[in-house]
Amino acid sequence: MKKLFVLVLALSFCTSALAQQNMMGGLMDKAKSTDLADITSGPSMTGLLSSLTSNLNVSEEQATGGLASIFSYAKDNLSADDFATIAKQIPGTESLLNQVPDLGGQGAGMGGMGSMLSKAAESLGGTALLAQQFESLGLDPDMVMGYITQIQAYLDTPQGQQAKALLMSSFSGLVSG
Repeated sequence: MKKLFVLVLALSFCTSALAQQNMMGGLMDKAKSTDLADITSGPSMTGLLSSLTSNLNVSEEQATGGLASIFSYAKDNLSADDFATIAKQIPGTESLLNQVPDLGGQGAGMGGMGSMLSKAAESLGGTALLAQQFESLGLDPDMVMGYITQIQAYLDTPQGQQAKALLMSSFSGLVSG
C-alpha cells in the first residue's frame, strides 16, 4: 500500500512538473514571437500618435496637427531624398502632411490682420510658423520640444535609427546639441 501511495505521489509530481514545463515553454515561445513582431514591425504613425497622446496628455487632434507641423518643418529642412527615406520608414508620413493646421483663417474677424500675421510668421522662418501652428491647436509653442523628445524616444529602436537621425538633423535650428 505504501509503495502504491509513493508511486501515485511520484507520478503526480512528474505530471505537475511536465505541465509547468509545457506552460513555461509556451510562454517563452509567445514572448519570443512578440519580441520578433515588435522588432520587425518598425515605427508606425499610429504608434507615434499614440505615444504623443498618452505621454504629453494632448488630444488626438493636437497630436495629429502638432506632429504634422513638425514633419512639415522637417520636410522644409531636408532634401527630398532624406524626407522620402523618413516617409518610407514611417508609413503614413506623407498623408499626415495634409493635417498641418491651416493658418489662413486665423484672425478673420480682425480685418485681415490674421493673414498678415501668418505672412509675417512665414517670413520669419519655419520656427515662427511652427510656433504659430502649435498655438492654433491650443498648444503652448514650448511643447514643440516635448513633441521632439517623444519622437526621439519613439524612434529609438533599431528600425527607427535612420529616420530619427534624419529628423534630428532637420531640427538643428530648434535643438541645440
